[in-house]
Amino acid sequence: MEETVEKIMISLSNGRNILLHGPGGVGKSWLLRRLFQQLKSLGVSIFATATTGVAALGLCSQEMGVIATTLHRFAGIGLGTLDEKSLITKIRSDRLVKERWENCQILIIDEISMLGEELFTKLDAIAKSFKRAPLLPMGGIQLILSGDFLQLPPVKDGWVFNAKAWQELKLYPFILEKPYRYTDERFFQLLLRVRKGVLTEKDHLLLNHRVDQNQKITALLKNLIDESPGEVIQPTMFFSKRVNVDAFNAEELKKLPGESIVFTARDSFKVLKGQPNQEYYQRLLEEETAREIVLKVGAQVMLKINLDPSKGYVNGSRGVVNEINERSVIVKFLNGNRIAIEPQIKSYQDEHMIASRIQIPLVLAYAMTIHKSQGSTLDYIVVDLGPTVFAEGQAYVGLSRCAKLKDLFISNFVPNSIKANNVALKYVEELERIALEENS
Repeated sequence: MEETVEKIMISLSNGRNILLHGPGGVGKSWLLRRLFQQLKSLGVSIFATATTGVAALGLCSQEMGVIATTLHRFAGIGLGTLDEKSLITKIRSDRLVKERWENCQILIIDEISMLGEELFTKLDAIAKSFKRAPLLPMGGIQLILSGDFLQLPPVKDGWVFNAKAWQELKLYPFILEKPYRYTDERFFQLLLRVRKGVLTEKDHLLLNHRVDQNQKITALLKNLIDESPGEVIQPTMFFSKRVNVDAFNAEELKKLPGESIVFTARDSFKVLKGQPNQEYYQRLLEEETAREIVLKVGAQVMLKINLDPSKGYVNGSRGVVNEINERSVIVKFLNGNRIAIEPQIKSYQDEHMIASRIQIPLVLAYAMTIHKSQGSTLDYIVVDLGPTVFAEGQAYVGLSRCAKLKDLFISNFVPNSIKANNVALKYVEELERIALEENS
């Protein structure tokens, strides 16, 4: 990976705009952090952003000195629904945001596939205005973009690569293909075909086999739960819609005997500059850790932090609540070990404020949405690939959240749920062609 960092640094020194593109689990986030760290050490005025709050928080690294925020927050555009002139006027009235735009030399944007055509056009106009460089793409700000256009598309907007401003960037693509999340090469190759919506006959057989395995494990788990309630860890169900997830989690928790215990977070906010909107930081913390977490003994839970990666206790590790104490929750994980999970502090800092939340780093894990899972890795899941899959790329995101085929189960499989967006696929194949020519 360090060799790739060197190549990207050379491209940046030549004035190029960079696009890191590839499927999940190939090291895109690590590369962004490493580039930020190296460029910052050289005195470059660089800002790290992502199109979603979850992705922004995931990009942060205290160890590597990476502070990231949402793209909307960096840009000072709120929801970004105003027209270009109104947004420029809005930014001009905020000294800190205005200075950010004027001083920015390099801008990182992660999860680029979720940035839409209309919004990117507005950002380009804003950059050209505040950098006083109307003839330069993004006003001369160099971009390091990262993502996968074959995952989930932007919401209520066109593909960003259709924007005229995007074409002006003349992006230099780095196609990342080496898997770091996956140790099973066969599974990784299957996921790559799912990602492009092209399955072989063997792929269909393999996915149907995971349906059969799901039926077997469902029956087995039912017997084990009857014999030892509160001890058995069940796979997390993936649904396409949030309403299904909320209903399923509430229903399953209600089935458990005993009293519900509510853990309420403690928040603190320290203003560093200006008069920041505290509600924004509360929402950002909320995306990562709920203000209230309701648990019972026997509840299925997922760890939400990297507690001890050397022992396998990472963000996405699955377990079941064995005991609830005044200060901790005893969780039995898939490896059979019981660990006391205590409240942890989660902090977010930018130039305006330090926002912190102390909360139990657990979440109910009977079910979650495929959209919410993007960027996560779980170690035990059931994916519904039936008629409820409504978005292109959704099946790929769901299947690729699990690192091992043996830990992936499918509740329902309809072949036409595996689909890639044809426009995005054509663009990705063009990126791959350009990268191949540049490296040949």
